[in-house]
Amino acid sequence: GLESPAVVEAAAVAQAKLTLAAPGNLVVAATAPPTPVFVEPSGNPPAAPPVNIVGWSAEDGYLARGMVVHPDAKALGGACISTGRVGPGGTTGTAYFPVEVGVAAEYQLWCRVRAPFPGTTSFELVVNGAPERTVELGRQRSWGWVAIDVPLFRLEPGVQRIQIRGLRGRLLLDELVLSNDRSWQPGPAEGL
Repeated sequence: GLESPAVVEAAAVAQAKLTLAAPGNLVVAATAPPTPVFVEPSGNPPAAPPVNIVGWSAEDGYLARGMVVHPDAKALGGACISTGRVGPGGTTGTAYFPVEVGVAAEYQLWCRVRAPFPGTTSFELVVNGAPERTVELGRQRSWGWVAIDVPLFRLEPGVQRIQIRGLRGRLLLDELVLSNDRSWQPGPAEGL
């Protein structure tokens, strides 16, 4: 067995693709250019972090400066939060969410939103005090999920501080989900 991680490389002359055929068995097939593959002492590629999906209702956050809870029969749980009129600092409301993640990984944020009025609705997203990201939405008359993922958020285990500040237009925000699984997508009426 290997005592420390090792790099396994296909010979420069051969074109190789590495795949695991069964636990502990490595198969080499001629198909792709040589690429270094990092292998753990067990002989297996490093494991991806465990899947971590954390969701919460927007109305469970701390609301300030014009952000209010708004009843909505089509929102999951019957309520959402809503931005108001432009207030101090040019915002239309702020919501703060303390969220705990258990796995260090890159995360994608999903928001279940509605932007019912014509024009552009925009909000700022701040994660752990990092520079804000402006998110713009066109008119969205019905509830739908929007992925905020460029760039992804690198989060360490522990409590994260997510902040959303309304900028322009009226934003209705129902649910939020952080996921480190890039293939996962919430269903149309899915909530956590």
